[in-house]
Amino acid sequence: MTGSGPHIRRETRRIVMSEVDVSQIHFSTAYIWMDRGLCEWVADLGWPFTRLLEEGVGIPIVDTRCRFDQRILLDDMITKIGRAHV
Repeated sequence: MTGSGPHIRRETRRIVMSEVDVSQIHFSTAYIWMDRGLCEWVADLGWPFTRLLEEGVGIPIVDTRCRFDQRILLDDMITKIGRAHV
């Protein structure tokens, strides 16, 4: 799992009820999104998590960041951009 530059993944999706609080403002699902991004990233590289677990390979995470440019509300369409380095 090596590469010369960052792996960039974009995903556009709608904010749903399970991702907002009672006032319909997005809350703490950023870490769930990061986890999903990691799973998709390693699968894109040909290493789905099932294979990693079977082979006993570990993935140390040394830095995570999330930036929101504005508040996110129920039914907003957002584009998540993930970048990962090996």
